[in-house]
Amino acid sequence: METTPLRASAKPPLIDPVKFLPKQGKSASILETLSIIPLFHGLAEENLTQLAHASYFRSYKKREYVCRPDEQVNILFFLLEGVVQMGLTNAEGKEIGIMLLEPGQWFGELALLDGQYQPTTIIALQPSRALLLPRLPFLEVLQSHPTLVLDMLTIAHRRLYHVLDQMKRVQFGTPYQRVARVLLALAEQHGVAHASGTRIKIRLTHQNLADLTGLTRETVTQTISAFRHTNCLIVDEDRQWILADRARIQREAT
Repeated sequence: METTPLRASAKPPLIDPVKFLPKQGKSASILETLSIIPLFHGLAEENLTQLAHASYFRSYKKREYVCRPDEQVNILFFLLEGVVQMGLTNAEGKEIGIMLLEPGQWFGELALLDGQYQPTTIIALQPSRALLLPRLPFLEVLQSHPTLVLDMLTIAHRRLYHVLDQMKRVQFGTPYQRVARVLLALAEQHGVAHASGTRIKIRLTHQNLADLTGLTRETVTQTISAFRHTNCLIVDEDRQWILADRARIQREAT
C-alpha cells in the first residue's frame, strides 16, 4: 500500500473523509464498510474478512462518551453517521475541543499500535454510529502488511499538526480573533462551496464553538451576533453556518 509522502514545506491535510459511504437505509455489511476505509485499501480480501469477523457496529446517543481520557480502549473507530468531538480535559475539568470528525473519518489508530490509554476524550455531538475494530485482530493482519504502520504514522503526524494548530488558534487573542480563527479552520476542514460563500457542513451550536475556542457560550453568542450583524457570517434555513465574507473574517483573525 503506497503512502503519499508529506512535503516538509506543505501544511499536512487533515484526514479526508471517505467520499462514498454506504447510503443511509442500505444495510451495508461490515466487510463492505471495511473495504472503503483508505487505510485498508492494500489488504487482500482474506485479510479484510479476518478483520470483519472481529469488527462490529455501535451507536451512540447525543453527548454520550465514545471514550474518556486515560481509558484503555484499543479500538479503531470508523464514523458512519453523526459528528464526534475530539478533545482534552483541562485541570479544572473543562472540556476543550480539539477537532470535529464527520462521517467517513476515523480515530483511535494509535491505540491499535501501542495498546496504551486513549489520551483524548471523544464525545458524540449528535446521535452517531461507528464501526469498531479491536486491536488484536488488527495486529495479526499487520504482521503480513508492515507498511500499514507507515500509513498510520502519517495519520498521527497529521493529527498532531492540527492539534498544535488548534492550540495556537485559541491560546491567545481576543474573542473575535479566536472565534474567527476557529471558523476559518472549520471552513477549511468541513467547508463546501455555497452560493453565498463557504458553508460549514457540520451543524454547530454556540456551545460547540465555545468548546473549540475555550470561551464561554455567552461570549461566543455575542461574538457570533457581531459577525452576523456585519453579514460576514450567515445562518441558512437548515441552521448551518456560511462564511459569506471569508476575507473579512480572515482580517478579524489576525
